[in-house]
Amino acid sequence: MEKDREYIIDLIERCVRGDIEAWDRLISSISPFISYAIEKKLQRTGIAYQKADIENLKQDILLSIWKDNKLKTIKDKKKIIPWIYTFAGNSVSDYLRGPEAKSKKFLPLGNALKSPESLPDDALSNREIQETFERALRALNPKENIIIKLLLLYGKKHREIAGMLDIPIGTVLVSAQRARLKLRREMKKFLKNM
Repeated sequence: MEKDREYIIDLIERCVRGDIEAWDRLISSISPFISYAIEKKLQRTGIAYQKADIENLKQDILLSIWKDNKLKTIKDKKKIIPWIYTFAGNSVSDYLRGPEAKSKKFLPLGNALKSPESLPDDALSNREIQETFERALRALNPKENIIIKLLLLYGKKHREIAGMLDIPIGTVLVSAQRARLKLRREMKKFLKNM
C-alpha cells in the first residue's frame, strides 16, 4: 500500500513538471476513481445518463486537470483519491448547471430505484419499494418534503435550497436531517416486512 502511494506521489510530481509518460500512467491509475465519482453523482441527481456521458465527463475532467495543471494545487499528495472524488464531483455539479444537462430528462422516481437488469420477479418488489418511498415522502411535512426532493432528486446543495426557499441554511440542514431520519425509519419498517 505504501509503495502504491509513493508511486502515485512520484507520478503526480512528474506530471506537474509536464512528463507525458507519467500522465499516461496516472490516468490509468485514477480513471476508475473518476468514473465511479461521476456515476455516483449522476445517480443522485436522477438524470438519465449513458456510459458515453460518463466517458465524456471523465475526458473533460482529465483534460481540465492536465490543461490547468490542477495537480499542482494538491496540498497533501497522499490524499489524491479524496481530491479526485471532490474534483470530479464538483466538475459534474458544474456540468449539471450547464445548458447540456438542462436538456437531459429526469428519470421518474421508480426508474431511479430500478436497476437496468431488473428481472420480472423484481418488478413487484421495485414497485413496493417505490410505493413505500413515495408514501414516506407524503408523510413528511411540506417543507421537509420539498427540501428532501431538492436534495435527493435534483442534486441541489443546502445553500442553493436556502436561497430558493428564502429560509436560513440552518433550517434547511435541520429539515433535511429530520426528513432523512423519517425516510430511513419507514424504509427499515418496509424491509423488515419483506
